[in-house]
Amino acid sequence: MKIFRVGIDGGATKTLLRLTDEQGNILAETRSGPANIASAPDVALDSIHLALKEALEQTGLSNRDDISLSGGAGLAGAETPGARDYFLQHVKGFSHLTVTSDAFTSCLGAHEGQDGAIIALGTGSVGYAICGDRTRRVGGYGFPHGDEGGGAWMGLKALQKMFQAEDGRHPPSRLTSTIRQHILETSSAGLTAWAIGLTATKAATLAPFVTQAASMNCSDGEEILQQAVTEAERIARALTQENGFTTLPFALLGSLADIIFNRSDYFQRHATPAKGDALAGALFLSQTRFSHRSGGFEGN
Repeated sequence: MKIFRVGIDGGATKTLLRLTDEQGNILAETRSGPANIASAPDVALDSIHLALKEALEQTGLSNRDDISLSGGAGLAGAETPGARDYFLQHVKGFSHLTVTSDAFTSCLGAHEGQDGAIIALGTGSVGYAICGDRTRRVGGYGFPHGDEGGGAWMGLKALQKMFQAEDGRHPPSRLTSTIRQHILETSSAGLTAWAIGLTATKAATLAPFVTQAASMNCSDGEEILQQAVTEAERIARALTQENGFTTLPFALLGSLADIIFNRSDYFQRHATPAKGDALAGALFLSQTRFSHRSGGFEGN
């Protein structure tokens, strides 16, 4: 039986899968739909099965019965016990699969399997640290009640300013005018209707307008972006204040990482570059020696 390893990074918008041989040589990388096992477990299963099918087809392994697939998966929603159990009962194709949170695999990958911490800044935000057999998490409670400093949070702040400018509670600015124009040009529903039922993904589409406005010295853009920097720094400080975690190296990850880093003296002094990605972390997780350390849950 020939062993192959599979790393999976599943989030709210996409699934990435990496297939390697036992020595770690990359054979295929595929992409499919979302994989949040708490909010949409069957969609997550379909996404992962599709990504795995395509990877096996690309490498000519799809019809072989003499292979064994050992997998590690960092999945959104994995902290929810019922969702995790359902997923492990229904996932197919693996001889062994360890499932944990996407924050864990991101942290593991960023520090090549060693102790360390991350602050992930994308649509949402979360801080996560690994120190021996202990882990620590700060933030990541979701939108709109949490995820401070992330893209959705920034977009919501900008939308609020636009509405305040609309009825005279706030002076118009480059940012409020740009967002107003964007919504009217891309939606026939109108300003108020566009914002009804606002999701994190939709709110995050406004974040680039914030960073663009800030780069053009717009006071509203500057204010929101600086608030995001402050929130990210607060996550980092809280994450590393507990005994044992204070000296951990930490890295910034996500689509907003460079923007926040460039505006923060604190991060420029203390943050270190990530050494790998979440898929690398998931592949570490696929190795038996990481199973118990991860706090992950396994299925066969």
